[in-house]
Amino acid sequence: MPSSIPQLKYTAPVFVLLSIAGFYFIVLHMVLSHAPDRFLEVHEASMVPLSVTPKLPISILDKLFTPLVSFFVAAFGDVGRTSSSYPITLDFVWSFGAAIQLPLVEASRPGASSKWLLTIPMAWGILYQRVSGGWVLPLWLLVWMQSRSRAEGAVIEKLNAESILAGWWIGHTLPAMAMLIPGMPSFTSAPIWIAFPILMSLGQQAYLALARFVPSISNGKNGSGYIATQLVYLSSLSLSAIAHAHVVIIPGLAATDVPSTMSDSNAFYNKLTGLLGHIYAHYVPPSFAIPSPQTTTAITGVQHFVQFDVLIVFTAVWIAGLWDLALRRRQHRTSVGEIRWLVRSALLLLSIGLVFGPGAPTAGLFAYREKMLEDDRHRPEPDHTEKDDENLIITIESPPRSPRSPHTPSFKRKMSPYHDQ
Repeated sequence: MPSSIPQLKYTAPVFVLLSIAGFYFIVLHMVLSHAPDRFLEVHEASMVPLSVTPKLPISILDKLFTPLVSFFVAAFGDVGRTSSSYPITLDFVWSFGAAIQLPLVEASRPGASSKWLLTIPMAWGILYQRVSGGWVLPLWLLVWMQSRSRAEGAVIEKLNAESILAGWWIGHTLPAMAMLIPGMPSFTSAPIWIAFPILMSLGQQAYLALARFVPSISNGKNGSGYIATQLVYLSSLSLSAIAHAHVVIIPGLAATDVPSTMSDSNAFYNKLTGLLGHIYAHYVPPSFAIPSPQTTTAITGVQHFVQFDVLIVFTAVWIAGLWDLALRRRQHRTSVGEIRWLVRSALLLLSIGLVFGPGAPTAGLFAYREKMLEDDRHRPEPDHTEKDDENLIITIESPPRSPRSPHTPSFKRKMSPYHDQ
């Protein structure tokens, strides 16, 4: 059952405001704090060439991707991935994957062409990779909220869904694994992962091309792609949770020392408060003011960028996901207690995000949405001939008249003297 499309006067202020916040706290803060200059200094001191195409210099590619290379070299380009910014960047990459896969998935949903901006996930990817997701993704979410394809929620065909899964692993997941493995030597070339928006689209198109030559792939290509779509979400959910446990939860528990003389209840309380403090410092920037250029380093610049990107991106994605589900609940006449449901759902997302990272609940949220869409497709259409109690019209008909008995008195209307005879 399709949901409704909310009025632009409600969606535009929310997502435009989040986009403006992304521009201010990420792009403007980076420029005014001179953080990109600090990234470039680390890049120049490394073994990574300043050109992303050293053998065949292409200026437009260098202008597009060299700042990204500088950022990731500054983040964890040292030997052994021991930089203090490595944990927050690793957690960011895997969590962020749950958000950046949404344009790839929704571009293949039937009806996406009604909003042509939804059909160019590679262009959106290049934009948010180059200037930050916090600035760009809220704008994509605004277009998505106003789209007919979101409202109708049609199933993605099997072949297209499989190509999304292939593109996701070929273009994002495998290159990220190669870049993020702990203990690796320092970078000597630009990590290929930085081009993941292009690689994901190329991987998707390669799978579709392969299907034309391999009959076993193309068999049933027009069937339901529900399982393959869920595998896309499951991939990001599991990888985000594993990465979060590795670089946030385990170190946070290990960082809190508990005296051996302390009781078990107090020891548990100390561990829990220590872990929550570690998580808070991991995600919340120490200041919302523009960092001073004099005190900004490459590491603090990376941390500032990542923390604000995570806060804004996942706030926008969770708002859009819950908004969509609320509209669908309303279509099923389950909007009773809607505010309470929204509050409980938001708290659930936040709680799961603290334990498993923001990427896991995001993937879970959209996997649940896909399950709801699948249930709707198999739900029988309501019988509109039946009316509910509110619309039931009861007609009381008088019994048929019987022939007048000769004993029945006759009541004649008294005629007015002014009545025309």
